[in-house]
Amino acid sequence: MPVKNTPEEREIIKLIPKLPVQDSDKNQWMQQIDEFGLTEELVEEIREKLNHPEAGQEDQAGRYRMQLARLVQRWRLASQSRHFSSH
Repeated sequence: MPVKNTPEEREIIKLIPKLPVQDSDKNQWMQQIDEFGLTEELVEEIREKLNHPEAGQEDQAGRYRMQLARLVQRWRLASQSRHFSSH
């Protein structure tokens, strides 16, 4: 059952189609976020793909790595805040 995505997850979903990786990976990641939400494992998988871009796309990958890192940091802070306030 799909989860209700947080604003941070929606921003990451908007970023994924722009990433210089294969479309099959992008579709799989967006589907996973829609169904289960963002996870640390998925963040690592995306980061790993961006760390090894195809030839000629190193500059793009670096820029998107920074954007992804910023969004992931916001996602983690929001997640921790929600978890803290529920206790």
